[in-house]
Amino acid sequence: MDFPSGDVKVGQFLVKGRYVREIVRDYGSRVQYRTYTLATGKPEPILEACTKQHLIHWVERQCTPLEVSRLKVTEAKTWEPNMDSYYIRVLLDVIPDDELVKEVRRRGLPCDGA
Repeated sequence: MDFPSGDVKVGQFLVKGRYVREIVRDYGSRVQYRTYTLATGKPEPILEACTKQHLIHWVERQCTPLEVSRLKVTEAKTWEPNMDSYYIRVLLDVIPDDELVKEVRRRGLPCDGA
């Protein structure tokens, strides 16, 4: 089943096979989503992204209200801030200091560095 791209909205729960994708952010032509296992409601800890075009070809149907009620949405949302800070730490560890200083200067932020 193909959804028109205009029908993809934040807050939707879309199903294909054993998986549910909850649309959590809309970036225009791309969306960020959280994945759950339909049978258990268990969320995956990492948010993913794809184009709306990919998503409308992926989806088979919308989640029923009963299925949504079985998803562990509250549990999933508690992970998000922890994952964001985790990725920030990982990125800061791999980006060379001179690149970080350049970015700080590009943004016009105060910089104590050289």
